[in-house]
Amino acid sequence: MKKFSVSGLKTKVKDGFVDLKTYWNHPKEGNYISNKELFLLCIGGSGSTGVSNILSYISFAASSFLVGAVYGISFRDIFVKDLVGLFFFFFSILTMTIIDNLGRPPKKTMRVIHIICAVCVALGIGCLFIPAARTEKILPAFPQILATSFLFNVFSVYYHIFLFRKLAKKFGKFRTWVLVGSIPTIVCVLLMGFLPIKDLDYSTKLWVVNLLFSFFGLFSNFYGQKGSIMNLMTPSTQERTRIRTWEMFVSGAVGGLFMVLLPIFADLVGGLNSIETYRYIIPAGVLLCIPMVLVQVFGLKERVIIEEDHKPSVSMKEGMKEVLKNKYFWITNISNWINNIQSGTILVLNVMVVYSLRQDYLLGILTAVSGCFATVGLPFVPSVLKKWGKRKTYLVMSFLQLISFGVQILGVYTNSIVLLFLGLGSINFFNIFSSMTGDLMTPDIWDYQQYVSGERLESSSGIFSILFNPLNKVLCLIVPAVYAMIGFTSEWNILYFDDTRNQVFLWTIILMVAAKILSAIPYIFYDLSEAKHAQIIEELKARAARASSHVFVPAEPVLETAAISPLAQASEVEANIIDEAAATEEERE
Repeated sequence: MKKFSVSGLKTKVKDGFVDLKTYWNHPKEGNYISNKELFLLCIGGSGSTGVSNILSYISFAASSFLVGAVYGISFRDIFVKDLVGLFFFFFSILTMTIIDNLGRPPKKTMRVIHIICAVCVALGIGCLFIPAARTEKILPAFPQILATSFLFNVFSVYYHIFLFRKLAKKFGKFRTWVLVGSIPTIVCVLLMGFLPIKDLDYSTKLWVVNLLFSFFGLFSNFYGQKGSIMNLMTPSTQERTRIRTWEMFVSGAVGGLFMVLLPIFADLVGGLNSIETYRYIIPAGVLLCIPMVLVQVFGLKERVIIEEDHKPSVSMKEGMKEVLKNKYFWITNISNWINNIQSGTILVLNVMVVYSLRQDYLLGILTAVSGCFATVGLPFVPSVLKKWGKRKTYLVMSFLQLISFGVQILGVYTNSIVLLFLGLGSINFFNIFSSMTGDLMTPDIWDYQQYVSGERLESSSGIFSILFNPLNKVLCLIVPAVYAMIGFTSEWNILYFDDTRNQVFLWTIILMVAAKILSAIPYIFYDLSEAKHAQIIEELKARAARASSHVFVPAEPVLETAAISPLAQASEVEANIIDEAAATEEERE
């Protein structure tokens, strides 16, 4: 074991600064991303994390203080509203096709889109004439909710077409959202705070809130694009790990600062259960973060290995057919579906602070401290992934989280807030490994999809969400049923009583344990190894080189992988990739 020395530390720091300066404007040999671009990514990611942390208090869910405690919307009506939303699944298919074709679907597909939208406009207008009293037992304001859903979704379709036709060629699929979403999101948040929603009768309140959250959902995804942007910044899986580690380390610290400060400032105006928080504190926090978020639009580059003049032309049927053949999409989506066992559970830390300690200002501080456990684990992620690979890392770290859940259960039985908090912190530590591993699998799967189909089809992969949505709603019944069994429905004030609160905590943890165990099982069958992915990247480069004289990947590095014949057929190439990847892994072992 090497002894620590001050001179050795000084040398490493000096070398680090030299490396930072040398590769500031251009990447190191073997990499795609310069230190300057990594720096800008960290700034943009910090802004996105800040907005995400702030807006986590705003959602159309029973766990939201705004919707549950302030507006008084019941669990049952939120669930029924979500069931109604399943009927509009076909709009998601239209949107996926529009995005994958950058706003210009094939002419035949475009005609189908126009016809469907025209019919839905007529149905939406017709719903306005249905007497609300006749459908009161199904859902308050049911006709109005149906009408606004039809009309809003038609608006969403043409909004996507306009947006991607005008901006996608220059800014790509994901940076386009970052560019246009910030101001409309702020407007939606201000309307939620300043409209007299609390004073409306319940039926009117429900459909107004539903409409506001529909627009909020359309625009607010601007802050959630950083992961997809990082997926396209480099085709190297090792470099993806490196930039994600740095981005999470920096953005976690900066974003965590907003988590600390927001509850403190919220406490000054009445706490998280006060409408004043949603009028002033949350909009102000989002406004502070927006300039950082916009750095992602102008400071980062997408490096997709594809011919420069490639123009996608994918029909709805073709896009869905191709992604449904991808076994890795099935693995990840089945796991995500099973994980919905815990959908709708309360946030243990939030409830512990607000209803047990009754000190709202502590929420941000404790959230930040618990997040530090994840920050401690971050530096070890690249080395663990390099040693174990993605599948083993995901499975092992998922198993270790079960021990942490055990600590939380012990905290419930001993009525110890300290043990509950320590359990949460250790969950965060192990979860950073499995969470980042899952994130890094996504771009590998996108690359594999391009390899087998010739198109990226990131949006068409959303067909799995549509397929699993009905099943998700079945699993989402579990949490309300369990909470109802112990007397927790829409009356949050019962959480002030220790016995009831601990029962809610205990069953919440049990549901999370079940979700963690069952959702890890599909990853046993994940075999897209790092060696296999590297071979796929080489084949994509060869195809792009044959299709055009210029490969759209600057600063191309030399990957240490076996050569693939550019004349091989897709099936033969895949067989070669699998064999060579297996041989490489055996050698490594």
